[in-house]
Amino acid sequence: QLHESNGNSNSTNGPTSAHPDVTLDKDEYLVQPDDVRIEELEIKELKGITDPADRIAYLKAICKEVMDIVRFGCFKLALPPPDSKPIDSKIILKIKVDGSGNYLKHKARMVLKGFLSNLGSDFFGSFAPMSMMTTTRSLFALAARYNLKVWHSDVPNAFVQALIDTDVSVKLPKGIYLDDPDSNKFGNGRIPMLIRSLHQKCSVAVESRS
Repeated sequence: QLHESNGNSNSTNGPTSAHPDVTLDKDEYLVQPDDVRIEELEIKELKGITDPADRIAYLKAICKEVMDIVRFGCFKLALPPPDSKPIDSKIILKIKVDGSGNYLKHKARMVLKGFLSNLGSDFFGSFAPMSMMTTTRSLFALAARYNLKVWHSDVPNAFVQALIDTDVSVKLPKGIYLDDPDSNKFGNGRIPMLIRSLHQKCSVAVESRS
């Protein structure tokens, strides 16, 4: 179990200090890492893993994935909009290897089941910030032609840094909880909602911040 709630609320009507690009209404709360609670025995994806070393490695990967998402300011707790239909989510586990097939690490990814959403009612467009292979090959050709160095860089969790421009409520995977520090006031009324985009099979509309 992972849980260290500090009991402090950051509900505000305006930008938050940790994430100045995020604006909250007065009854909304930006989820903090201390609000995360993970119950190992409830996580469905771990039930078929019997090797203790694998299980521990995957549990650490799940904790890292969820905590990283929360640190990026992806979730808020808010009262659900009228006729809100939460999008289900799941944890995907895999072993990551390099180009030669050598082990790198156990990896976990929390994704939304976006294929359950309906175009025109649940979302109105999608956007994937990916370059076309023609563009990539052209850049490599220019580098080869003019004897230029090519540098490869990786932006961790790049996908979750895009703000979304519509209300999306989320049903978290079983075993992963976001505790509300203001539960005495709101009870179980506030639910997890997305502020930023998550990996999914059918993306919701996002607003470019570049």
